[in-house]
Amino acid sequence: MNRTKRITKEKLIIDAAEKTFAAVGFLNATMGEIAEKIEMSKGSVYFYFSSKENLYMAVTYRAWQALLDRHYYCLQFVKSKNGFETTAELFKVAMEFAEEHPYYFELIMNFIALMRSANQQKLAKDKVREALEDSIYYRKILDINNLPLSIVTKEIERGQKDGSIKNQRNPVLLYLSAWALLTGYMTLNASNSKSGKSTIFRVDIEYWRHYTMKMVQDILNDEIECDYQKQETLEVIPEF
Repeated sequence: MNRTKRITKEKLIIDAAEKTFAAVGFLNATMGEIAEKIEMSKGSVYFYFSSKENLYMAVTYRAWQALLDRHYYCLQFVKSKNGFETTAELFKVAMEFAEEHPYYFELIMNFIALMRSANQQKLAKDKVREALEDSIYYRKILDINNLPLSIVTKEIERGQKDGSIKNQRNPVLLYLSAWALLTGYMTLNASNSKSGKSTIFRVDIEYWRHYTMKMVQDILNDEIECDYQKQETLEVIPEF
């Protein structure tokens, strides 16, 4: 089959799968329902994607690529800024990405949860997770899922060197601390009110967003000594 035609068909199927998974969830979705959306036979969909799990990983890979593209696009326009300004912009981009694409953010968090489960050796693998890990797209995600972290930590290091970031602790620790704040905001904000102006906790979203970003900036500029500062030996596991 012509490569261009195959790519076009695969994109069509992934588009339909994304809409279906977002609407009814992975477990409730069926390959037949996805095929029906694009007027293809279920057998044809299986020709391109061997399983529903492989197709789910293809959609998840799309989410990771979209987040990574946002990071690269941001870097293109902040070349002249110092490390602190660039790092703050990258975190802002991540927040905007999650707000504009809540389902993509959900997919990314689900993948991180899958990796955490996979690293717990005592847990027996279930058939669904085995199928997910067998997907070629799962392996593709492993190739890129640490790139956002690498991009941001490199800018944190640059900020520490140029003096714009006062906190001299391990850049990975700073990234993870700030990311924890952002993911908390993103996760809880997913249940906002219909008005879009406040959450179910009656907190103004605009104020909360601004306050969260201010806390991220405070993490970058925290100069308080820490008893464990000299003991920081954080490493990033390639598969996580």
